[in-house]
Amino acid sequence: MEQNHLPVEAIPASASLGVPKNRSFPPSIPPQPLTAKKEDGLLALLAFPCGYLYIRFVLGFTGGVGITLFTLVYCIVVLTWFRAGGHPIPAKSWPWLGLTLLTSLHFSLLSSGFVTFLTFFFLTGCAVWWVAVLGGVETGFAWDGLAERLFQLPFRNFGCQWQVLRQSSKKNSQNRSLLLALITALLMIPLLLYVAEQLAAADDTFRLLMEKLALLDASWFVWLMIRLVLTLPVSAYLFGLWYGSFHHRGLLTLTAEEKAAREARRRFIPAAVAVTSLGMLTALYLVFFGAQAAGLVSAIVHGQPQAGSWSDYARQGFFELCQVSTLNLAALLAARQLTRDQNSGVIRFLCRVLPVQTLLLIATALCKMVLYIRAYGLTQLRIYTSWFMILLAVVFLLELLSLSGNFPWQRWLAGFFCGWFLLLSFCNVDGIIARYNVELYLSGDGDSLTLTPLLNTPAAASSLLDARDRLSPDDSRREVVEDALLRLRYHLEVGLGPSSPPHWYGQNLQSLMALHLLQEKGPPL
Repeated sequence: MEQNHLPVEAIPASASLGVPKNRSFPPSIPPQPLTAKKEDGLLALLAFPCGYLYIRFVLGFTGGVGITLFTLVYCIVVLTWFRAGGHPIPAKSWPWLGLTLLTSLHFSLLSSGFVTFLTFFFLTGCAVWWVAVLGGVETGFAWDGLAERLFQLPFRNFGCQWQVLRQSSKKNSQNRSLLLALITALLMIPLLLYVAEQLAAADDTFRLLMEKLALLDASWFVWLMIRLVLTLPVSAYLFGLWYGSFHHRGLLTLTAEEKAAREARRRFIPAAVAVTSLGMLTALYLVFFGAQAAGLVSAIVHGQPQAGSWSDYARQGFFELCQVSTLNLAALLAARQLTRDQNSGVIRFLCRVLPVQTLLLIATALCKMVLYIRAYGLTQLRIYTSWFMILLAVVFLLELLSLSGNFPWQRWLAGFFCGWFLLLSFCNVDGIIARYNVELYLSGDGDSLTLTPLLNTPAAASSLLDARDRLSPDDSRREVVEDALLRLRYHLEVGLGPSSPPHWYGQNLQSLMALHLLQEKGPPL
């Protein structure tokens, strides 16, 4: 039965069922052909060992030298492919490569708990953006561009690894032979395990050798299979990131009209809503600052704040001010990015007043924290929140500067954030806390609770040993320090000692040095 087909050009866009005439859709990524050059096949093969190293060294997130080793292999693989294709390395990619390698050294050198956890995400962002710059990113650093390459681009090219392997194996017999050899080696492992068990039963010397190498325990084979299965999606993700960045496959490119239409769709908040909310916030802060000024004047006149001691005054409201400052940032970004009438004079005025007020709130919070630290010592939380408040102050300052003209605030914020985070990552936060709290305890201004944050901190070993040597044997505080040393050594012995040795890739220099120091000079267990 014949059917009449209209040419596609003859069908108007408004004729689609249920689609309004003037409705605009977000731009979609057109289908792009997949090309498999010789170097692409090499990159697809090298993605497998990279994925396995990620599962082996990084996925459990024990920190240590394993993450540094994976980062080094990651960079070598990418540079090998880049040079194999005859591509010149962009000069602007070298700083990002240096930043990536420098950040990875943190895991080999220090053990800083929460800072190490944050450094992992920072390292991930640096490694992804380095690949973007190496592949020829069109603009400077942009937070939305990083998010696209981290969460969208690898999955848009998720199946490219096997397609490239299939095409390159047809063109290159060496790649096909290497792939077949790899698959055969994996399939031979169960057979080799069975043969090894039979040979071990036939010869005691061979059995002792296999037991020493732990190859007769079938659990290692089970874990190997689990890691190999997990390697497949990780290697596909890595290759999708690399291939998409280098060939610009799956990247969303917008014209000027599409960018304008996207920005217009994003701005959905009416100007009246923005003016009312910002106006009420700024009015409330004016009342707060008036009350703060009256309280400070009263404290200066009477020599003591109304809340009681200066330590109580410092403890009151710091974290609440942090939350309010963060809320102000969200309100300001909504007013700047989501409001329809961006050129309204009232909105622009309120967007200048709110950052100034927030900077005053941050200054008040930091003054409280300084007084609080003097009274109660340092903890990780107090350092992290202070670091974050200073970062937040810089964000509001850059936001103010961006209102005065065409100021590249994203580039300046990215530069400051990288330097500020590296300072936090390599300043040995735990060592600073240990030295400060030990001195506070020895001066008599702190009690035994000031040593509590040091009990699980390898960086505290030298400070506690120094404090023990400075105290006389009949001083009661020496017993407290001895107990802290004993607990710290027990913590390190359980994690690093021969009774429960970690894998070599989970160790770092600071923990090993602290354990050696405690074993040599610390109290016996």
